[in-house]
Amino acid sequence: MSTGAVALITGGGRGIGRELALALGDRGTTVVIADRGVDLAGREPGDPVAERVAGEIGARGGSAQAAAVDVAAANEVDALVDGIVAELGRLDIVVNMAGVMRRGTLLEATANDLHDTLAVHVAGAFNTCRAALRHWSATPGAGRRVVNIGSDSGIYGEPDYVCYAAAKAAVAGLTASCSRDMTAAGATCNLYLPQALTRMTESIPSDELPDGERWAAGEFSPANVMPALLYLLSEEGGWINGRVIAGFGFEVHLYSQPERIRSIHSTGPWDAERLDLRMRAAFRE
Repeated sequence: MSTGAVALITGGGRGIGRELALALGDRGTTVVIADRGVDLAGREPGDPVAERVAGEIGARGGSAQAAAVDVAAANEVDALVDGIVAELGRLDIVVNMAGVMRRGTLLEATANDLHDTLAVHVAGAFNTCRAALRHWSATPGAGRRVVNIGSDSGIYGEPDYVCYAAAKAAVAGLTASCSRDMTAAGATCNLYLPQALTRMTESIPSDELPDGERWAAGEFSPANVMPALLYLLSEEGGWINGRVIAGFGFEVHLYSQPERIRSIHSTGPWDAERLDLRMRAAFRE
């Protein structure tokens, strides 16, 4: 990112979002922090976290604005992005960090849990990406960046947080689907999986977290996932597009794209007995 760039960070009032907002502000980027200050479950908005982070950036000599916007509401997001472009003249970076998490297995989670979780993670990312793309498509440019925040749980599943895992899987599909249109508008679009100490991970029992010694040693500070995330947003990182990158403490990972690993073929319609035999022979580990 260059000095004078404008970034929109949803969920930028706490944790990784706050660290990113401060880092971008220090680099001369004007940061718009969209955060309603809800609790972890997505209820009880009103904590002025966005205002506090904007104040921190200002105190460090940077430029920032706060917006208490519900990212799940398309009209609010459209108005926010329209206002950014009208007032600041541009929008260069969108990072979809906003998220909520409710513990619950498939039998424990409610339909409202699923609806509310998908609304923030998936509809929120969809709304900001679409609003940004609408402006970018109308104004030729380059060096634009979109990063959606994902999670390992969206790839491998998480039985105790089934709604969160489902939402993050949907964000991965959204990111892959957006990449082509974003490229045509001069933007890259990637999925970033951070592993860091935030209020989300703090809500998980410590014995359920992997790499316990590394958590205890402080390796998973939010500051330690910044270098790779900032690289994706930088001019130098423009060669990475449509990919899944992770930052886990001092590690940076590239994830493979899903691919077929084995196939069986038939010269005509399968019958049940033959299909069973062939699948057992070819697909069982």
